[in-house]
Amino acid sequence: MAETPHSRYPQRCVDENLRLQAALRPDHRAMIYYGAEITYARLVEEVELLAFALARRLGVEPGDRVAVALQNSPQFVIAYYAILRAGAVVVPVNPMCRSAEMARILIDAGARVAISGSELLDRFQTMEPNDAPTVVMAHYADYLPAQVTAEPPPVVNLPRPECGGTSVIDWRDLLGTAAGRLPPHGRDAEALCVMPYTSGSTAMPKGCAHRHGAVQHTAALQSEHYRFTPDSVVTAVQPLYHVAGMQGSMNAAIWAGATLLILTRWDAQAAMQLFIRHGVTFWNAPPTMVIDMLSQDRFDPAAFARLTVITGGGSPMPVAVAQQLQNRFGLRYIEGYGMSETMSPTHLNPIDAPKNGSIGIAVQDTHAFIIDPETLAPLPDGD
Repeated sequence: MAETPHSRYPQRCVDENLRLQAALRPDHRAMIYYGAEITYARLVEEVELLAFALARRLGVEPGDRVAVALQNSPQFVIAYYAILRAGAVVVPVNPMCRSAEMARILIDAGARVAISGSELLDRFQTMEPNDAPTVVMAHYADYLPAQVTAEPPPVVNLPRPECGGTSVIDWRDLLGTAAGRLPPHGRDAEALCVMPYTSGSTAMPKGCAHRHGAVQHTAALQSEHYRFTPDSVVTAVQPLYHVAGMQGSMNAAIWAGATLLILTRWDAQAAMQLFIRHGVTFWNAPPTMVIDMLSQDRFDPAAFARLTVITGGGSPMPVAVAQQLQNRFGLRYIEGYGMSETMSPTHLNPIDAPKNGSIGIAVQDTHAFIIDPETLAPLPDGD
């Protein structure tokens, strides 16, 4: 068997990527949220404030697990990078989880602090008092512009719940009391970074522990594979709690200093308006989203005017839809494959020569084997 490969990308902590990009291009757009534009300077400032508050007010220490139960939003990106900036470990939780599922994950991970959307507070209130974490409550509407450029989903504009007692702290209040920056956390690429949960082949979700170096690897290789530049406008329409959206959109975009276009939930009409207005160049989407967009009665081809890449996985792209993309827009759908256990892609199709219905070839610094399930030894070619 070949030697275990080593990533050729800089082996540093993932949060360092944001600080580097903010230093290089502070006034560049980092995120767009229904028309709101957030620069890299503001993003890194809010990350620093939240990291300081997590550590100084909530007692989060390097190596601690912090749960993130948020839908796609600026708060997700800020929370993710603030947790890493504090030297802690991100435990992303599917916001569709029921109370019992969420409790199992938080208890298994040992998360004593959770950052949650306001719509999910009831999930924590049903937990046993000894198991319930301190919750930082984020209200998505706080990051909307005065005048939206597309209609957000109803969950964004839900009434703000009252935060009673000390177990639930409003995001705004927490950042408002933060007044400082943490010293360097002293972690390195071997330190634990993120722990997504997946059921895999069993009924009970299990945590997939990934170090910073592994997260860096699959973010950087996708940024390179898809040819991201600071001029790229990258969709964050796939859920960011899942490794596909987390790596292929959020972390890959920040690695390159690109701009993230964030939709809290998929809506084809809203997406079309935002694609046109902000000149989306990269769309990370499963086939169902692409089909939904193309089948809109009022589909406007201008939405694809700047698109250079559409990519996704989870299921094969129907041949007829792939042909429509190529014939009408000159776009090839780039299929790939990955898992939570591998921090997303193990295989991607070449950008210039994709093969419809194939997951592609093994990504760089990755070995793929067909093995004997009894001995775990690689099988010879042809078996």
